[in-house]
Amino acid sequence: MGSEKSLGASVEALFADGVTFAQAMQRLEFLGGELDRGSIELEALEATIHEMDVLLRFCAQKIGVVRTSVDDVISGWKPLLSTLNEQD
Repeated sequence: MGSEKSLGASVEALFADGVTFAQAMQRLEFLGGELDRGSIELEALEATIHEMDVLLRFCAQKIGVVRTSVDDVISGWKPLLSTLNEQD
């Protein structure tokens, strides 16, 4: 997926389209570079900022989903670890 192409208009659309965290970050880096270089025309600035906002929200939600999954797995380990500690 090229970083020059907009990925979606909403967080929900990004999830529905199966966009990955890496793809969203690549697009954010591209847009940030364009802003830094001053190569975004004034007429496109609002749409660019909106897209960056959507991408940031998407990434934050992706991180939240992974964090919840990891926390659930670790919680499942607690009884096992407790049992192992009692055997010492």
